[in-house]
Amino acid sequence: KLNQATEKEPNRPDSFLRSIKHIAIWNNIMIITWEHNSKGE
Repeated sequence: KLNQATEKEPNRPDSFLRSIKHIAIWNNIMIITWEHNSKGE
């Protein structure tokens, strides 16, 4: 039973890393648009 628990654990970090990737991508988009807007003004 302990082995089954440890085998299921890696699934959580994967989804966690995926959410971090999405946040990083959104941060890049927001920074790029903010820099573009500030240069436009």
